[in-house]
Amino acid sequence: MGLFLDHIQKESPNSQIILNPVRLGYKILKNDNKIEVNKNFKSNAKNTNKLLKKVDNILKKQKDVITIKIKKERILDENHEWGLGQVHYTQPYYLNILNQLKQISKNDKSLLSKIYELF
Repeated sequence: MGLFLDHIQKESPNSQIILNPVRLGYKILKNDNKIEVNKNFKSNAKNTNKLLKKVDNILKKQKDVITIKIKKERILDENHEWGLGQVHYTQPYYLNILNQLKQISKNDKSLLSKIYELF
């Protein structure tokens, strides 16, 4: 983590890190609008999400970051444009992130235009 943060500080000393605390999901929104739990996804998510949380905490201890607030329940989209995956969420997930990024960047018009390019 130190090398990464050193590189960011050297190359872009005035940058603010915005942490998206991504976690693997296992509840899937099906075509019939019902939620289904994928047992394989759940098993994988349990272990991986613990590690991801540790990495996030290490970053937060070493650097002042803005953290996006994500609801604990992450619903995966069976019809996601990139296919079903453990980080391919339903549209409300992305809208929540976009709204938070807009709020964070409301005073930084250059950041705001970059955000719009992503969505």
